[in-house]
Amino acid sequence: MSFNNDAENVTGRFDANRVRSVADHQDGQTLTATYTVQASDYTGGTGLFFVQCAATVKTAAFGVTPPR
Repeated sequence: MSFNNDAENVTGRFDANRVRSVADHQDGQTLTATYTVQASDYTGGTGLFFVQCAATVKTAAFGVTPPR
């Protein structure tokens, strides 16, 4: 799983300053992960999470929960 803080910027899709790996855990069909947004993530662009299985990139709705 990865997070790109400016996903609509095609030239930055492989920029290590924009794409961050996110540790995840899969249990059957459910994939869970935790990512803490950082001040450097603000670019004015659209941030997206990506999951890639071989050549297929999957997208899905996700929820954001407040810190405890």
